Amino acid sequence: MFQGTAISNLTYGGVVVEALNYIGIDAFTIGNHEFDWGVQRIIDLIDEKSSQVKVNFPLLGANIYKISTNQRAEWVNDYVIIERGGLKIGIIGVIGDYQINSITAPYVEGYKFLNPVPIIKSLAFELRANKNVDVVIVLAHDGDTTNIPSDSFNRKLSYLEGMYSVDAVINAHTHYYYDRTIPRQNRVELPVVQAGSSGSHIGYIRLNLDKKTKKITSVSVDTIQVGYSLSENNPTILEIIEKHRQEVKKKLDIDEALATAGTYISKDTFANWAVNVMKKYSKADFAVVNSGAFREGFPIRQNEIIDVQRVYQFMPFDNVVLTCKLNGRQLRSLARNNGFVFSSNFDVNDLKDYEEYTIATVDYLFYKTDYEFLNGREITNLHEYFRDYLILELKTYKQQNKLFFAR
Repeated sequence: MFQGTAISNLTYGGVVVEALNYIGIDAFTIGNHEFDWGVQRIIDLIDEKSSQVKVNFPLLGANIYKISTNQRAEWVNDYVIIERGGLKIGIIGVIGDYQINSITAPYVEGYKFLNPVPIIKSLAFELRANKNVDVVIVLAHDGDTTNIPSDSFNRKLSYLEGMYSVDAVINAHTHYYYDRTIPRQNRVELPVVQAGSSGSHIGYIRLNLDKKTKKITSVSVDTIQVGYSLSENNPTILEIIEKHRQEVKKKLDIDEALATAGTYISKDTFANWAVNVMKKYSKADFAVVNSGAFREGFPIRQNEIIDVQRVYQFMPFDNVVLTCKLNGRQLRSLARNNGFVFSSNFDVNDLKDYEEYTIATVDYLFYKTDYEFLNGREITNLHEYFRDYLILELKTYKQQNKLFFAR
């Protein structure tokens, strides 16, 4: 929720929190990218002693557990109960358990994400049996893709029955947009929705209830594309953004023009250029980065001016660069992974099995035990952001009066 723009990054999500406070949301489920600055930055959102903008809504994460206590983390809640129109509504928040591997490892050291389905089942019963809740909604940072496999998260929730059942599921994380219902035997279908990503859609679920029994009789679900008819700017939100923009500009000129595109530049083309920049500034033999590091703002059109805040769109994550020495066999093993972008000089056929090479990458990849980096020698944290390398290199185009990717 907090990543994607220079203003949000440089305020650790403060501008987004203030906007959400104004909107008046009822609940917020923690997702993998809320950990991008570490757990303490999440705690700061509720810690009155912190200078960070505080949330006035509950943070949910029923399956985020501390390893040391085997208890839910104290800085999140299992659920929140709200009342609307004479109904008590319980909202359970969970994150996909596998997403622990989508977070830079040191940022979640000492924590684990449990299987959310048994926890949802238990909490749904607690809400219905002990809290007299009429409706149970799951707000999950997890979801499906283009279909619903038989073993999917949503499908498993549809199997819950009676006091353990849930009435609607709001998804996130996979960035797909869908609105669908899952049939359930002898009862109302389960509506599930995910509203894409980057504010592209709004998810809408309607639950029709019998006023006397407070039982759901029918459901409908939709995703609404955000177009011109829904994009009127709110003056208060604009004021919030501008206030934080001015604060940020005291630290960094996010409007500074860095370069002008000499041609059309795709995300893949930019990624290949960027990983070579990492190699150059880290002084490594090779460099590698995950393709998912590059997000929004693409393609870059010919004659477009690229400024600092655009680079934050390209690469919103505060990834630090590390280097280590790996031998040829280790590098070949690394090259078997899909979704990696290597510097242009990397060729597995040129590697010698036991000769060592210096390779640079970002902390997100480096600390993953699936890869070879932690087995390397001479591990060095450069304490420099990959994104800063890109900004420095783009500046050279302006200084030399050159086009970025001239035709």
